[in-house]
Amino acid sequence: MRKVQGQMPHPGVAPKGTDETAVYRLSDDSGRLLYVGIGRNPMNRWAAHADLHAWWPQVAAFEVTWYDSRGEAGAEERRALRQDDPAYNIHGTPKWGGIVSGHVRAELAVRRPCVERLAEAEG
Repeated sequence: MRKVQGQMPHPGVAPKGTDETAVYRLSDDSGRLLYVGIGRNPMNRWAAHADLHAWWPQVAAFEVTWYDSRGEAGAEERRALRQDDPAYNIHGTPKWGGIVSGHVRAELAVRRPCVERLAEAEG
């Protein structure tokens, strides 16, 4: 395992022919954990986040830890998502169940009148 921390030095890229994978943690200037992610080229992932997410300008610091395999990195990412509760991760965090069940409730509310009308018509 190797660790890279800092404001913006390049965190590295997994060497070709290896399964090395990084887990990265992005924080704001107060140290609040914003996001935890995984990848073989963190800078590419960060570029995608910058293009897609409104929270990206809050990122002030990062920590990158490299693991020998994607499996090891994935286990650490899942642990961090469950225990560290990053502000902007959703999938795999304690927030996920509430969000999913909220979407399901909303979808059922939309579909219920249609199902009831269909049942009445068949009735």
